[in-house]
Amino acid sequence: MPKGKAKVRRNGIRSSGHIERVPFQQYTVTAMSGGVLQIAVHPAAFTNSCLQAMSSVYELCRFTKLGYTLRPRASGLGAVSVGYYPDAVVTNPSSQQTAMENLDTIIIQAATFETAPVHHIVPKARLKGQIDWYKASTDAGASEFENQGTLCFFGSGTDPVNCVIHGICEFKNPMDSGTALRLLSKISGSSVPVPPQLQSSNEVLTPGLDSFRAQLRADILSELKTVLSRPLPSSEDESKKRVSLPALTKL
Repeated sequence: MPKGKAKVRRNGIRSSGHIERVPFQQYTVTAMSGGVLQIAVHPAAFTNSCLQAMSSVYELCRFTKLGYTLRPRASGLGAVSVGYYPDAVVTNPSSQQTAMENLDTIIIQAATFETAPVHHIVPKARLKGQIDWYKASTDAGASEFENQGTLCFFGSGTDPVNCVIHGICEFKNPMDSGTALRLLSKISGSSVPVPPQLQSSNEVLTPGLDSFRAQLRADILSELKTVLSRPLPSSEDESKKRVSLPALTKL
């Protein structure tokens, strides 16, 4: 595979370097409370099972594409709007007029007035959020490091929300190399080779530990080969002057 070219698996999952790009979509049908509903832009906050599974085995994530579609509403229901805010904590709008001041807010009326879906894709410049990468796992009291933004719905009372959310989420730094590879194989519908040494491992590894161990092993082997290749004193038995090294490969 040419350098820099991403490997494409089934279901649109792309692997580029150490980053996994996962396309997703979900259909959200839920009731508002007091005319408002907020959904954090975080893999674990969405109902998409693929995103939830990936967030459990990777340390960092970010959304590089996000769009949403409001479906036509039943007659008799009031208007509903949804907008993206690049903040973890958002104050709910007080009216549809204030909600529409956000450039990433769209609105749809009841079917009596509108019968076609309304779409929007958040521009990358506003989608980015406050930092480059966010924690893939949730931790109480650290929402600014977890949530890239917030989807805020505004309507009336307990009216239902009928929305399709879609986009691309990237993940990096697997907490367990073996588990991550097996998960990618499952959700992509393709055969992702899992190295034998990871197939039965349940050990949770911290980033960089694998490479550290490999380098340490190489340094030890190099040093031992240097020491053992030196001639022994003449008083020693001739057969001991050279020491076989095959056993060292089992370190």
